[in-house]
Amino acid sequence: MWMFIGVSYAQNLHLLQKQVAISSMVVEATVIQKQSFYIGDNIFTSYKLKVFSQYKGKDPKSIIEIIKVGGEIGDEGLTVYPSIELNKGDRGLFVLQAFHHKNKSGLRLLTSNNSFLSIDYQRQELNNPLLDAPNMTVPRLRQYIERWTGQRIELDSSNQKDISLQYRDVTIGYVDTVKCCAGCGQIIKIFGSGFSDTRGDFGAVLFTNANLPGQSISIPAIKYVSWSENEIEVEVPYDAASGPIVVRTNNFEQSDPSWFEMDVQFNILNSPKGNEIRLIDDEYDGDFGYRFYLSDLTDNNGVDFTSLPEATNILYDAFAEFNNNLPNFAIYLDDACLSASIQVPSNDHINIISFDNDIWDLDMMSGDNTYGAVYLRWIKCGDSDPEVVDIDIFLRRDGNPNDVLGAVKWNFNDTLPKPDEMDFKSVVMHQLGHAVLLGHVKIDSLLMYKDLLAGGSKRYLKELDKNGAIYVHEQSKAYLPPIINCGYQFNYPRNYGDYDSTKACSSILSLQEITLKAQKVNNLYVQLDFETKGEQNIDRFEIQRKRVGGIFETISELPSNIEDNHSDNEYSYVDSHPYSGVNYYRIAVFHEDNTISYSNLARVELDEILSLKILNNPVLESILKLDYSASLEGKNFEIYNSEGQLVKTGIVQNEIPVSGISAGVYFFIMRSENLNTALKFIKYP
Repeated sequence: MWMFIGVSYAQNLHLLQKQVAISSMVVEATVIQKQSFYIGDNIFTSYKLKVFSQYKGKDPKSIIEIIKVGGEIGDEGLTVYPSIELNKGDRGLFVLQAFHHKNKSGLRLLTSNNSFLSIDYQRQELNNPLLDAPNMTVPRLRQYIERWTGQRIELDSSNQKDISLQYRDVTIGYVDTVKCCAGCGQIIKIFGSGFSDTRGDFGAVLFTNANLPGQSISIPAIKYVSWSENEIEVEVPYDAASGPIVVRTNNFEQSDPSWFEMDVQFNILNSPKGNEIRLIDDEYDGDFGYRFYLSDLTDNNGVDFTSLPEATNILYDAFAEFNNNLPNFAIYLDDACLSASIQVPSNDHINIISFDNDIWDLDMMSGDNTYGAVYLRWIKCGDSDPEVVDIDIFLRRDGNPNDVLGAVKWNFNDTLPKPDEMDFKSVVMHQLGHAVLLGHVKIDSLLMYKDLLAGGSKRYLKELDKNGAIYVHEQSKAYLPPIINCGYQFNYPRNYGDYDSTKACSSILSLQEITLKAQKVNNLYVQLDFETKGEQNIDRFEIQRKRVGGIFETISELPSNIEDNHSDNEYSYVDSHPYSGVNYYRIAVFHEDNTISYSNLARVELDEILSLKILNNPVLESILKLDYSASLEGKNFEIYNSEGQLVKTGIVQNEIPVSGISAGVYFFIMRSENLNTALKFIKYP
């Protein structure tokens, strides 16, 4: 992620005024609850805020919800850059905008890096001061916002008073080392006084935040090694940046910022709970690492990446820069990778580079100042570390208007950008840094520095950037768990000999060309056609299909039609039993030397034919068993008796308890946007 602006995008009073003007709601609040959930196959996180002052927005509410992309549920997670990590107890000013995606609505932070101003209510100061008003007090800030909005509604002023505690003498003396890396497991010792005997629930070491100007970042509880009155041992958290540290006690008593500054060399992305993430090679697709495809969809005002040679050429150059400077790093892209018809980050184990679109707009998903975002999907299995199984990179469409910054104007040339242009190669290089688990740093000469000026460029890896990437690579190589069969993602050997040998798609494919096309017919079946050029030494072709979140399975085989040493051929196949919804297809090419290569991906979406059946009618047991289309999961149902009386309600699931209703004739009623049905069943005693 990068925030691109015509002036430094650090927080200032004028920019805050502009944000307030275009926002939907402005509140002072504290985070009281954090919970992740799924929308489709993407993970989102909900934060419940307790509001004590509202400056803008209709219908004052004491509790509101804000939503962001990314989160962690059980052993699965989605790490997104940009994405602000809030924690329970965070307090301050929130500048919010409306959020809507599919069937979920709420609020979101207006921008990804400075729409939350953390407030120290004990000192009545901003934790991230305004650069053009560094001595801004909280009362004065409130006066400004109230003047801009003409509104201030007090909903719970006691909350502010309760956290204004008596100051305690907390002093930081020194640290055993200032040079460190963030998110890499390095432990530091902090010496001083007044830390209190135990950390409790709220004691914390606050590091300078790599993403938020002047903001601090707290640490997951598992990262504290020890805590006493005079000494703290703690891991340096990911997203910590160069700068001073602060110690906060369990009673919210804070030290002054340390006289010394931590010198963070590089920053490694972790899971939200603080676990290191691993890049892997599990031979899943025979691609020995992470092969990227370009989105070619123009639906929903999308952009066909393959129709922009100036953009794709820059992508090839950027990948070459990484491969040349980081030998054996298994990420790659070239002409043979071709394209895939995907334009939304998905749990499909297909790595996509795409421009945003109306369905997945970077304003809505990451904030109004975002021009690139990376989605790292990882899964754990048993005692394994989180393993990255899918990487998607999204970039803002050229010319797409933005409320905060205006329309982006890309520079697709080798020459430096003009003062009003954003440099496309710099953006792509930065996103690839995130793809190999590099987070932001506060050293402005580095590729992974969080900001870029319009007209500026950062096109090359510097030494500290390389050191971070090398650390990730070495740790991933050293990570060699046994095969853990918790599902298909892990039922493959880790093969780091091949991981050390970056294989471009062109080196995998031995055909001169193979092109697959797929088209639905009457919403009943799928016509598949593929052409080969330069076909030689081919044993057979396997036609493979998968659904979203599934694995590729072979549905048919075709022998090679080669008649001489070099031959061009056309093949066809009809899939008469496709999945309802989205289907992905590819051709697996089996060569006579026992190697396998793959075609491009083809995507076909069939309109879902909704169905709902009762499997055990009459019902002889205490359970009503249903079979239904996946999209009906969780929909509401009602059961009425033969006299029209409502006897039971609930949500659709495979087994519904009916022991509480007596014997008789009943009607199972389900209403949804696409299906209204009534099923008659008989309940026996």
